[in-house]
Amino acid sequence: MGVAILVTLEQRRTQAELGAVLSDLFSERVLRQPPATASELQTIILREAETPGTPGEALGTRPRPNLWSDEKSRFAEASFVTRSSFLLTNTFRTEIRADIRLPLGAKASFISTEQLENFHLYFPKTDEYFAISQAGFNFSKTEAILYANHFCAGLCGGGEYILLRKVNGVWRIVGQHHTWMS
Repeated sequence: MGVAILVTLEQRRTQAELGAVLSDLFSERVLRQPPATASELQTIILREAETPGTPGEALGTRPRPNLWSDEKSRFAEASFVTRSSFLLTNTFRTEIRADIRLPLGAKASFISTEQLENFHLYFPKTDEYFAISQAGFNFSKTEAILYANHFCAGLCGGGEYILLRKVNGVWRIVGQHHTWMS
């Protein structure tokens, strides 16, 4: 019971900043597109938080002790608080709830795993989607760790742990540990 309360409090503490992290992370992707196509870019994100370190397995209802021993989730340059927050916020099943703001008219949409089977019906102009974990933050919310899987048509995709730092008000990637690639 104590762990569940701690996890809930940590998720509430970190939730507000998740939208800013994801906005900056996906904005870099939008800005790499030719200007004519950027406004058509649709970023699809699974609503259910991703299990860190795994390709496409939605969180279960039980705690996942393997996350606690996954060396790739540990960034030596990250603070103990950030690493601990990441582990706590990803201990139990959750949903991603974030307001993502993208430049140039690009859009971000959340879909459920049930909608994923037919997501081309909802989003015919894209053949890719992302599954992300909850983020863990330090107390001042200037450092974050999260996990992201990227899936695209065919056998295309990859997963990675990402360490970010807020520099001049913008979240920047400062470290990555890849877990799989196809």
